Formats: sequence, C-alpha cells, structure tokens
Amino acid sequence: MQPTIPLLILIVAVFAFMIWSSTRKPKTNTEQLEKVIGLLQEIDFNLKNIETRKANFHSKKLFRVYCWRLYQEKLQFVSEDIVAGLRDGFSIAEDCNTKIAAALKSKDLGPLQTLEMDKMREPFALARTGLIEWLKVDYEQKNAAKGRGRSGR
Repeated sequence: MQPTIPLLILIVAVFAFMIWSSTRKPKTNTEQLEKVIGLLQEIDFNLKNIETRKANFHSKKLFRVYCWRLYQEKLQFVSEDIVAGLRDGFSIAEDCNTKIAAALKSKDLGPLQTLEMDKMREPFALARTGLIEWLKVDYEQKNAAKGRGRSGR
C-alpha cells in the first residue's frame, strides 16, 4: 500500500514546523523593555536636572514625565514597590513642573529657589534600582532560554 501524496505533504510539513519551532529565537517582549528603558532615561534625566536646577534656579528645564504618563497604567509586569516609587517620584516632578511653569509665566523666579526637588531623589533611586534589577532578571531569563534551545539541537 503506497502512501498518498497529501499524507506525505502533511508529514513533511509537520517535520518542517517542528524543526522551525525548535530553532527559532525566543520572542523578546520589546514593549516591556521599551517601557523600562524609557522610565530609566526619564529618572536619570530628572536626577541630573535636580543638580542643574540647584546650580541655576533660573533654568527653564522642566522635569520629564512623558513616559510615566504614557506607561503608568501598563506596568503590571514590575513589582508594586517599583510602581510606588515611580508614582511618588513623578508626582513630585509634576508638582515641580507646575511651579516652574507658573514662575516662568509670572516672570517671578524667586519661588524656584525653594523648590523641593530633593524629595524625588529617594523614590527615584528605589525605582531605578528595581527597574535595573528587572532588566537583569529579564536578560538572564532570555539567555537561559537561548541556552536551552541550543542544547537541544
């Protein structure tokens, strides 16, 4: 009894799929990486901006909050402690931005000398540490997955 052509095609297709699925790279979640990296960049900018504003309280630089506003409801993949630190730090940054904008609009920059920017250092530092740890764990998991895929060949 000879196998039919459709059955042979099916067997070849199944084997091709098995080979393809075992050799492809694990899919990275670029959306999560994008969020973490964007938030880290904003935190780093804001921490540097504190120093800039302390050296020159007349500076017109605002604190960055764009990524936070964009991602704050989409951070279920990180711990609540990290999100709390982000929320606290960016809340202070937004408050400072409001005061900076009001002072610039009124052209009275005196109140900027007493701007309480240092309050965002600790929550940002904690969130930054947590996000970097998340990146390390994510990197290790992806490399472990790559190592398993190669050893099975």
